[in-house]
Amino acid sequence: MENGSIKGKISCGFEFDIPKERFQNYKTLKMLKAADKEPFTILDVVPRILGDEQEEKLIEALGGDPGFDDVIRAMKEIFDAAKEDADTKKSSSLPN
Repeated sequence: MENGSIKGKISCGFEFDIPKERFQNYKTLKMLKAADKEPFTILDVVPRILGDEQEEKLIEALGGDPGFDDVIRAMKEIFDAAKEDADTKKSSSLPN
């Protein structure tokens, strides 16, 4: 991923602007891997990816007291946007 940020809006109306380097942090990647075995680990990943301010805005967008499944769905949408951004950058750099 290049420097810059990934911006988007998910279905609950939450708009995000995440520095790309947050997706490349080794500790965050380890936490995501751990989430395969212990799903609640994702709750530790949310502030690492979004930062405290955006985490609070996400919680508000999810109704103020979201359930675990709501948070998982929201983060999946954000990760999908990050993957789409990376895929777009790859395909645009390929020769025609």
